[in-house]
Amino acid sequence: MQAPLDLRSPARLEKKAVCDDAPVAPPSTRLQAALLDAGFVAAGMTLAALAFHFMGGRFEWSAKAAAPYLGAGLALAAFYHLFWAVLGRETAGMRCLGLRSLTFDGHAPGWGRLTLRFGLFCLGIGAVGLGLLWALVDDEALTMHDHMSKTFPTVHDPDPSTIRRR
Repeated sequence: MQAPLDLRSPARLEKKAVCDDAPVAPPSTRLQAALLDAGFVAAGMTLAALAFHFMGGRFEWSAKAAAPYLGAGLALAAFYHLFWAVLGRETAGMRCLGLRSLTFDGHAPGWGRLTLRFGLFCLGIGAVGLGLLWALVDDEALTMHDHMSKTFPTVHDPDPSTIRRR
């Protein structure tokens, strides 16, 4: 009969995780990352509009056309964030500012947790932004989607002393 698997065995120790005492990223840095991501989405919309225009398409600028344009912009923003979530990576804006997502245990979240985080973010925005405003009164400056998904953004510390083997 085989001995039970030891979770502290050398094979298990090869997996790296960031220490769980990482600080929460400041709201100003999180806002800068969000603005960068919005800029990337706007650039994508601009490229798509230019391609449409040069292929002979015409835009109608009226109040009636505003809703479909807004819907297309929101759909592109949702696709952008879901793309990175399903890949299990931080968005380009977060990576540009050196932010990374961690679970409350100090591990990198998988694609499922990041996708859940995005869905909860959408709920927080849909509730008149109350999910984001929660960070203003929270002791740790965490938003509602941070608490509910048990993840948070932190400033990546390139110092190898913050990495431990598990």
